[in-house]
Amino acid sequence: MRRVREYRERRAVVCDEARFTAPIWECPGENHLQLEAYLAQFVIQPLPSDVLAWVESQGLGCRDATTLGRRYVYVTAGGPSRPKVSVEAAVEDYLQARELGANRPSDFARGRPLGYWGAGHAVESPQDALVVLPWSVSVVDGVVRGLAQNHSERLWARDVAVTATDPSGVEHTWRFPLAVQPGEPMPFEIEGWTGSQSPAEIALTVSAEMSPRIDLTRSLGLNGLRYYLSVEELFDLYPEAMVGTAIPAGDVSFIEVLIQRQAPTAQPRLAQATLEQTIENLMVYAATLNDDVVSDVFKLTPMVSGYSGEEPELEWIEVSGIGTELPGIGSTRSAIVGAIFKDEDEVFIWAGGAA
Repeated sequence: MRRVREYRERRAVVCDEARFTAPIWECPGENHLQLEAYLAQFVIQPLPSDVLAWVESQGLGCRDATTLGRRYVYVTAGGPSRPKVSVEAAVEDYLQARELGANRPSDFARGRPLGYWGAGHAVESPQDALVVLPWSVSVVDGVVRGLAQNHSERLWARDVAVTATDPSGVEHTWRFPLAVQPGEPMPFEIEGWTGSQSPAEIALTVSAEMSPRIDLTRSLGLNGLRYYLSVEELFDLYPEAMVGTAIPAGDVSFIEVLIQRQAPTAQPRLAQATLEQTIENLMVYAATLNDDVVSDVFKLTPMVSGYSGEEPELEWIEVSGIGTELPGIGSTRSAIVGAIFKDEDEVFIWAGGAA
C-alpha cells in the first residue's frame, strides 16, 4: 500500500468532463447507504435536481461530483477507479477496491478469474516476474513440490520453468505448459532431487517469457462438486482413467469439475472470440496442499460422458480439446475431470490450452 501511495501523483489523471454526464453521487461517511436505498425504489432514476432536493430534506450532505469541475481517476492495469474530486479521493477509492478484492487469485484483474480453481494469494510487491512461494515448498522422497506466482500486474507468463540446483551445481527443471495469468499461482514438481531435504536450503529459480498478450485458452469456467464417497463407489461411478490408481490412504474425497468456455468479464471485447474458439490441446493440472504445503502435483484426464447401445449404458470418452470433433458425438462443448485426494487436503486445479 505504501508503494501505491508513493506513486499516486504520477498515476492519478484528470477525467474528460464531457464523458461523464450521469450523476456520480458522493456522500460523507455512510450516508451513501441511505441514498442508495432511496434510489433503489425507482425503475427509472429521478432527475438529479429531485434527488438533491430529497438529499437536502434528509440532511445527508450528498453531492453530484459531475457538477464540481475537474475529476480524477486512479489508473491501473485493470482500468480506472471511479471519478473523484481530488487525487487523494481517487487513490483512496482504488485502495478500498483493492482491499475488497484481495482474496481473488489475481489481485490485479477485474472480474472472475478463469481457468483456475483454488484459493487466491494477494501480491504485496508487484514485479514483472514469477516468484516461488517459500511456505508452499515440500521435499518428499526426492521430489520438490511447491507453488510459484506471477507477480506482474499486467503481463502473462509463458514457457515457465522452475529449476532446483543442488550443491554440486546439477540443475533439475520442471516446465509448466500453460500460460500463467497476472497474480495467478502455478504448481511445480521437480523429480530426481538428491540435495538437501530442507526446503529453505534449496536454490529455486523461475524463468518465463513475460508478455501482455492474453491467452484465450485460459478463458474456461471451472465448476466443481466435492463428493465424500468410498473408493468402491467412485470406481462404480467413474472410469479408472479419471479416478486414477494412486488412491490415498485413509478417508478420501473426490472432486468432479466441469470445464467449458466462458467469456472473460475483464475483456468484454474478447467475449465472442472466447466462446467460439477451439482449444486443440486441453491440459488440466491439479495440486493438493496440506497445511498450505504442496503434497502432490498431477495431470488430470479430460473426458465426456454419454449413453450408447441398444440398452443405454453410460460411456466415458477421453477428449483432447474443447470445440474439437468426436466421431458420433460431434463438437465437444465441455469436458469433465476428476481428482481424488485426502479429506484434509485442499485441491487447486488449472486448465487451458498447452503451448
